[in-house]
Formats: sequence, C-alpha cells, structure tokens
Amino acid sequence: MSNALGLGVGISEGVVAGIRHFPAGAYIQFSAPISPGSEGGALVDEQGRLVGVIDYRRRDGQNVNFASVAAWIGDIEARDKAGKQRLERFDRAMTLLKQKQWAELEAMASQWHREDAGSPDAWRFAIEAAKGRNDAESEQRGWEALYRIDPSSTEAGVGLGRRYLSSGNTKDALNLARKLLIERAGDASFWLFQGQAQQASGQPKEAEQSFQRALEIDPWLTEAYHHIADLAQSRGDAKTAIAIYRRLSGLYPNHLPLFINLTRAYLVNGQLAQAWTTLAQVPADRADDAAVWYWKGVTLSRIGATEEAIKAYQKSLDRKLPASDWAWAGIGFELADERRFPEAIAAFRSAEKLAPDVDEWRYQLVVNLKDSGRAGEALTIVTELVKKQPDEAKNWRQHGFVLAVLGRTAESIPSMEKSLQLDPRQAKVWGALIETYQKEGRREDAVRAYNQLRSLDGKMAEETYRSSILPYEERL
Repeated sequence: MSNALGLGVGISEGVVAGIRHFPAGAYIQFSAPISPGSEGGALVDEQGRLVGVIDYRRRDGQNVNFASVAAWIGDIEARDKAGKQRLERFDRAMTLLKQKQWAELEAMASQWHREDAGSPDAWRFAIEAAKGRNDAESEQRGWEALYRIDPSSTEAGVGLGRRYLSSGNTKDALNLARKLLIERAGDASFWLFQGQAQQASGQPKEAEQSFQRALEIDPWLTEAYHHIADLAQSRGDAKTAIAIYRRLSGLYPNHLPLFINLTRAYLVNGQLAQAWTTLAQVPADRADDAAVWYWKGVTLSRIGATEEAIKAYQKSLDRKLPASDWAWAGIGFELADERRFPEAIAAFRSAEKLAPDVDEWRYQLVVNLKDSGRAGEALTIVTELVKKQPDEAKNWRQHGFVLAVLGRTAESIPSMEKSLQLDPRQAKVWGALIETYQKEGRREDAVRAYNQLRSLDGKMAEETYRSSILPYEERL
C-alpha cells in the first residue's frame, strides 16, 4: 500500500519471496508490483498487520521489490543517530584522503572496521590508505574483505581481481572472473575484467572475445575499445588501432587521452604527418598540456627536428609532466645523437634521479659515459646492471664494450660471448668480438665468429673481414 509521488493511494498484491541480506541489513523481497516513488509505503500481511516499509525497486527485474522490516521502525531514532555518526566519520576519512594523510587514514580505517567489520566504507578507506602507502598486501586484504561483505558488488569483485592482476596472480584473477560471470553474465564490467585477465595470461583471442562481449552489453564502455586497440597493436595491426582511436576521438572530442593514443598509433605505423596533425587537433583548452608537448617532442624527434624536439620536451617539463623522467630521457637521446655527451649525461642523470627503478636510464648513462671517454664511471654502473639483470643481453654487451674501451680486451671477451648466448642476432657484437679475438691472437675463434656474422649481415661481415681478418692474414 503506497501513495506513489502523492498521486493517490494504490494497493497491489503479491507474495513474500524471501529475506535478502545486504550490507545495510536484511530486506524482505516481495512480488507485489509498485510504482516509482512508492518508497515509504506499507507492506502489510493478509490481516492488515504492518510487515515492512517499502524501500526500493530493482531495475533489472520485473516485480522484484524490497521492503525494510517493520521492526526497524522502533529503531528509527537510534538508526538516525548511528547514521549521523557514520556520516561524520565518513567526512573525517574523506578529509584525510584528500590531504593524502595515509598513516592517519589507515589508523582510522583500522579502528573503524574493528568496531564494524561489516562496513564497506571502512574497508574502502583502508584500501585507499594501502594504495597511498604502496602496501599491496594490505590493499589485497581490503579488497578480499569488501568482496566477502558483498559478493554481488561489481566494485568489490573487479577491484579484487585487478589487485590479483597487479601482483601478477593471473590464475586467481581468471578463476575469479569466471566465478563473477557465472553469477552475473550480464555485467559488462565482469566481461571487461575477464578480458584483462585473459590478456595478461597470454590469451589474446579469448581476451578480444571478452572485450567484444562487454561492448555488446555496454557499447559506451570505452575501456574495452582501448584494450582491443592494444591487442591490435600487439599483433602489428596498427590500422585497426588507428580506426578505433579515430572513432573514439570523434565521439569524445574533449577527451585528451584519446588524441594521445591516436598519436601513438600513428607513430607506431610511421605516419608522422598524421601524428602531428592529431596533436594540432586536441581540445583547445588542453593544447598547452604537458602531455601534448611531450608527444610533440616525440613526433619532432621522429621527423629529425632535434632542436625543436628538445624545446618541446622542455616545455613538457615546465608544465610538470607526471612521468617527467621520460621527457628528460627524450632530451638525452636527442643530445646523444648530436654527440653532445656531457649534456646527454646530465639529462639521463636527471631521468635516473626521478625514476631510480627504471634501469633503462642507467643503461643509457653507461652508453654515453663510454662514448664520452668516461669508461671508468660507466664500468661501475654496468657491472651493477649485469648483476641485477644477468639475463639481459644488452647489459652484457655494454659490459664487454666498456672493458674493451678500457683496454681490458681479454676480460671483455666473456661478456660479449655471454651477450651473444642470450641473443645471437647481434651483428654489431659479432663484429666487435672478431676484432677483440684478433687482438688476443685467437684467429680460429675470429674466423668462427666471422662465419656467424656472414649469416646475419653479409655487408658488415665483408667490412669486418677487410678491417680485422685480412690484415692479419697478410702478415702471415
């Protein structure tokens, strides 16, 4: 019985389907049809006794309606007081979150879920605090708790699954995705997540099918398009990626990341003019954005406009590019191509300082220190790199080159050989190894290496033969 939107009292009949449990408490599910705006109406039994207060109607089913139990009426004042206390606590937590006071937020969330272990908000704030402190283990515990409280929650299920993916646990992520879809196959977010899990597990065909299914359910789920474009690029299909990003940038002309992704797709496909044109078409209010200047730098670099590229990278730094180590590295590469090694070294040191965990910037430091005559400094860094990444061919290559520059040719040979064991397709290393073998009097090894080089690069092999093998034969 209800007065929907004040339009008059209406009465409908149905049956009680059961008691359903939600995070907010137990609700009575009933089948009597109600109209929108009926919240607050009475659910009565056949004798007219109040059973519940109509609360809301689910939109994904016919005549699937709910009412809070009538016993709650006596608890209205207590519930109102508790609700105000929860709201005050929520506001305090939001303030800590906005101020990025992670330790204080973590302490508050811990006390909150100790007092009320079933509070989703307590665990949400615990998750945010863990993210802020880069505490992956605590973050996963938070998602597990949130999923345990409400297994039907899309937020909780997908959040837990993505945490699995972030930690490299693709097996549990896939299992969770399948479980979520068994329970609710009509949720586009679950299909999207399954596609992400499949993509991370090396199942590109299955992943694309999942992303396509997500789009069938929700054609506006742009994240699925991004993943399909990524899959296309990974198999060398730049045209498909370009088509997707062109369509999306047309649908969302004010969304800068779509223009950036389209630019990147053009660059991958070698369409430099189109990449530059795309950057010129970004939303007017974002034209001076740091990311736009960074990608202008990349495009200008590919065109060969060194000085203009450096200026563009610098402008991205002036505008506080989030991943500014990439802009410094871009400047470093441009300067290195100009053989301006001291400046290039300074740029790569800036990149390394901003991102000390990115070994590529340290590798580039080695190359530039070696090429500038500072091989002694380079040796210290590259020795650390080969210890840290013993299966990386390029690190062993530079280790051998640096030792050779220092005149320690006998020591350089094992490093070059190790590099070639890891990647035998390095023609330049075969050439350097031939020259080093000759210096050490290892003629047979030099000829063997020459034969390997011939199978890779005939022109380089001929040049190496004339410079490093033929002169020794003439002396014999």
